[in-house]
Amino acid sequence: MLQDFTLGDTLRFRTYYRTGSGTLFDPGSTWARIYDATSTVVASPSTLTRVDTGVYAYEWQTYSGSHALGPGAFQAFGYAAGATYTTRETLFKLA
Repeated sequence: MLQDFTLGDTLRFRTYYRTGSGTLFDPGSTWARIYDATSTVVASPSTLTRVDTGVYAYEWQTYSGSHALGPGAFQAFGYAAGATYTTRETLFKLA
């Protein structure tokens, strides 16, 4: 089930970077993409905030009239030891 948000809300995303065995780790660099209901990238932060080892967060402010209503997605990326890691998408809905 998608979590519903209203335009004007601040969405708080949290993501986890794990090795293949499930151990949390800090990538050397992080970035993310936020997609709206039309699959358009509406934000592309070049870094995420470290909360704890392997745990990163990003806050995104939505604005009335500037984002498409409907389902969207947040996906984070990290780079470590020559590899790019992609986290599971966090889905949301703007209503």
